[in-house]
Amino acid sequence: MWTEARIVELKQYREEGKTGSEIALIFGCTRNAIIGKCNRLGLASPRRHGQHGALVANRNRREKPPTTKWLRPSKRKPALYQFAPETVEPLKVKYLDLTFGQCRFVLDETDDDCLPLSCGHPTHPGSSWCPHHHARFLVRR
Repeated sequence: MWTEARIVELKQYREEGKTGSEIALIFGCTRNAIIGKCNRLGLASPRRHGQHGALVANRNRREKPPTTKWLRPSKRKPALYQFAPETVEPLKVKYLDLTFGQCRFVLDETDDDCLPLSCGHPTHPGSSWCPHHHARFLVRR
């Protein structure tokens, strides 16, 4: 689409002050195609002037003060971890062999085929984990 002749025309129209939309109508392509090619060629966008001939500033782009979030104290309360008092020995079920209602907590162990093993105990209501793993790893807010 971009031949040398069209690139020369594009540069000429841009120097005349035509916008991307105006050039797109002439070339029969999209405004974004024109803007993208102008950016790749390093062509500046045309300046627009207001009613009285003064250059109109882009009012949408305000310079924001630097943020100092790290200086502000956190509004969050510290997380309270609730560990189950007893430790449960996992059943070490293959992850692919789990059925509905079995704990899906993945252990740091694998079987002979290098597949991950899971806990396998009955799950906590509304959870994918048994009561032990549910209490151990979920944070109450």
